[in-house]
Amino acid sequence: MLYNFSEKLRAAVTPSDEEKQSLLAELMQNRACQALEDIRKVLDDDRLDDPTCFYRIEEIVRIYEKTGSNGGSRHDF
Repeated sequence: MLYNFSEKLRAAVTPSDEEKQSLLAELMQNRACQALEDIRKVLDDDRLDDPTCFYRIEEIVRIYEKTGSNGGSRHDF
């Protein structure tokens, strides 16, 4: 009887494949959003002044602009 209860409890707390997929998608979205937030912080950091990376930063800013975000103070031209 205890075995049956344990099996039922395990089945109740074990996520289905669909739930696993949903959780994974949510986790990936959260990580992507965090990465975008981190990139935003770099773009907004006025202490960073590296002319050799100008074009790389410019491309990042263009990606932001394609998604409807703005380039912030580093792209006001």
